[in-house]
Amino acid sequence: MADNNKNGNSAQLELAGRTARTFIHSPLSPLLFLAMLGMGILGLIATPRQEDPQISVPLIDIFLAYPGASAEQVSAKAIEPLKRIMSEIPGVKHVYSASMREKGIVTVRFKVGEEAGPSVIKVHDKLASNLDKTPRHTPAATGQGQGHRRRAGGDPHPVERGTRCR
Repeated sequence: MADNNKNGNSAQLELAGRTARTFIHSPLSPLLFLAMLGMGILGLIATPRQEDPQISVPLIDIFLAYPGASAEQVSAKAIEPLKRIMSEIPGVKHVYSASMREKGIVTVRFKVGEEAGPSVIKVHDKLASNLDKTPRHTPAATGQGQGHRRRAGGDPHPVERGTRCR
């Protein structure tokens, strides 16, 4: 087809071909290019940016001990029920967990924009109202161990530390 165009035989071009030919031969093409480049640079300069944006996504870690249990037992008897309980809290986006021999951790992630203080209170209240669903031989259920919850993501200090007594 390129040979036909050189010999003077013009083949029918589709819409894309005609548009490309128009822009290739138009003296306005470089001007349009510079206008688009200018708008892009202006948009880049005008867009507000922060080096350290203040986005609130509360993460709360719940640590638990289960003496004498394997990782599978910790997961099945302690972590999974706790994950179900924590996922019922309003504003929770996702619940993560990890289990090891004799211990486990559940991380509760709230939706963007949730306040950290009320989120901690929601977790504490949900845990306190569901202590009867904790396995009987974990320290939290017998009242002989300590529950440990902390805000994750930048604040390494425990939010609450306490012992449950009967």
